Amino acid sequence: MKHLFLSSLLMLSCATAAAQHVVWFDSPNSLRGREVWWGGHPERFSADYKPIDAGQGAVNPDQEWERRSLPLGNGSIGCNVMGSVSTERYTLNEKTLWRGGPNTATGAKAYWNQNIDGAKNLPAIRQAFQDGDLNKAARLTQESFTGNAPYEAAGEPAFRFGSFTTMGELCLETAISDQGISHYRRALDLDSALATVSFTAADGTTYSRRTFVSYPANVMAVKLTASAPGRQTFTLSYAPNPCATGTFSPDGQGGLVYSGRLDNNQMAYVVRIRVNTKGGSVEYKDGKL
Repeated sequence: MKHLFLSSLLMLSCATAAAQHVVWFDSPNSLRGREVWWGGHPERFSADYKPIDAGQGAVNPDQEWERRSLPLGNGSIGCNVMGSVSTERYTLNEKTLWRGGPNTATGAKAYWNQNIDGAKNLPAIRQAFQDGDLNKAARLTQESFTGNAPYEAAGEPAFRFGSFTTMGELCLETAISDQGISHYRRALDLDSALATVSFTAADGTTYSRRTFVSYPANVMAVKLTASAPGRQTFTLSYAPNPCATGTFSPDGQGGLVYSGRLDNNQMAYVVRIRVNTKGGSVEYKDGKL
């Protein structure tokens, strides 16, 4: 994940910068790449495109996410702020959501025993080096010290090496129209690690969405404001990791809890989402707020 964020920052640095340490854009992203993340609907999978190998192509199908989103966080947790208007998207990352390992269906023995028989040829390889027979040493090494595990997920049903997966996507669906927007700005302050999306809607209301990620608190925080009262109406939904299964439940404090398990190794994890209102109310219904 750290590499992903760094490469995103390098590409963003090529965009227009308003100041030395601020990267910004003056037009919103669309929702064209939303289906790339599948939204937790495995019935949408096709025979030639599945989440486990979605990153193996030469071109990322969600180009706006790769080139125009704002990355926040560090090597542990983070998100990418898309900066759309009517429906805001936050793609989420958490470093421990890794498939594979000794708890896959093939078991711990298969995971650790990559090529245990190769060790018996080590004395002969050492002797070949001592005798100056480099061709024999190279041949024995190539024959004996080749791992049994495939390097691609398609190589075995329960990929033991595993791969990094996302923490899903957070979506904020509003009643704001994409038409008639003015004064749009999406900016990442590299000094404060604060991402801000702001714009004025057709009715004259100015909206602001400020996001940051805290490693010590293990939380992503978003502050939503509007220039007029009663205008902040939205539905907050969480699209789970498509390589996992789980259930939604209310937390009893104005939020929801998603309890999931990765399908490949059954690793359990929990995502908690909470809304704190000022002069408003929150309702949980069918896994949404």
